[in-house]
Amino acid sequence: MVNGPSVVLADGTDLLALPALGLAWWTWRSAVARPTLARWLRMVSVLVVLPIAGLGVAATSAPQYDDAVALYEWQGVAVVGIGNAYHDSRKPYTWWIGADDGPRFSELPEGGYELFSTQPPPVASGEDCSARDPRHCFRIVPRRLAVQESRDGGASWRVAWQIDEDARQRLATAIPGLRDADEYLSSRALLVRDQPNGGVVVLVANGRDGFARRDAAGSWERIGFGTLVGDGLRHQQPATPIPGVAEATVTVGWRVAVPLSVAVGSLVVLAGCATLLARRHGWFVIPLAAVGGALGLLALALYVPYALRGANSDDGVGSVLVVALIVGMTAVPAGIAVLVANVTEPLPALTGRICVAGILAGAMVPLPLLLRLLTGWPPQRAAVVVVPIVAVVVMVVGVAWAIRYAVRRVPRRGSSSAGTPLWTPPDPPWPQTNDEPRTA
Repeated sequence: MVNGPSVVLADGTDLLALPALGLAWWTWRSAVARPTLARWLRMVSVLVVLPIAGLGVAATSAPQYDDAVALYEWQGVAVVGIGNAYHDSRKPYTWWIGADDGPRFSELPEGGYELFSTQPPPVASGEDCSARDPRHCFRIVPRRLAVQESRDGGASWRVAWQIDEDARQRLATAIPGLRDADEYLSSRALLVRDQPNGGVVVLVANGRDGFARRDAAGSWERIGFGTLVGDGLRHQQPATPIPGVAEATVTVGWRVAVPLSVAVGSLVVLAGCATLLARRHGWFVIPLAAVGGALGLLALALYVPYALRGANSDDGVGSVLVVALIVGMTAVPAGIAVLVANVTEPLPALTGRICVAGILAGAMVPLPLLLRLLTGWPPQRAAVVVVPIVAVVVMVVGVAWAIRYAVRRVPRRGSSSAGTPLWTPPDPPWPQTNDEPRTA
């Protein structure tokens, strides 16, 4: 009512506030048990808790991910269209004027938004030529950050500017909330502008990377979203630096390999320990372990496509997966504790071996990233794709091995050897004694 309409947005991290329900229940129970404190509790809730809770729910705003989606030529100037990639829309919500064809821009003049939106000019396409020299043309390369140039009217083309594929994938790791690099980190349109003193300026819309600009002398540069200037306003948005191989590999390792390693290693340990418990104490253990295993498998199944995209998205999937992994993997230490505390003496050694197998299985997951970190090969995208594949293969083999190992080493409950140790150490040799009575 105060500041116009609002939008209700789903935020997975809001689920972290659910423990407040327990605090509210405890407060209510305390007020019932001790009525004398009810007035003070109501005062605290009204004066402290309610304002904080109101701000926490109402003050959250959606992030804005600037997205260079369109170019126009309007009233003799270049106009750029900026969208918000957070909402998965490639339509511009604001337009800037590049009076000098970049890298400086300004907002449309007063009344320009209404005029521009009611009578929009044609949108620039992926190919344009100089009006002064129609044989001098430029075009974008679809799904790439690249521009080609032709001096013979399109009969032949050569690469004029590009960011190579590996560098583009590394750049994707540094841009927050990037869901699809091929869609949001690629050239979309370009505009060729003849200059009064000769030469042409080329402006290229590159999605989340902003703009690339070729000056009249033929030099190319990434300008990001340039510098927005106005009355007392100067806001610079330079291009995001392209991270090196080591930095990008470590970033992907934390986002992709570490969660997958935890999931794989924990599932191997859970399968082995649950089998040991089931063989010793009965199959009632299996449903209990299946709860943790199912949550872990669900998190792994959801995380694999998430990881294949490079895990750059900041939507609710990441938060839900982290919660699922934590809940699912709590069954692992609980199972180990029960196993060590309740089984016979030789089995802790078997448990230790299964735990070591889980650690080794999890350690195998980041091997492609480690290889890239040491040698620079394989390429960024290939390394990201191989990591989930390795995780799934290691998980299947490791779980099967853990179950088979436990079945072969531990007899079933109720068998003739159940309840007896696999190996009983022999009695120590006692010293020979003379049983004859001694005489003085």
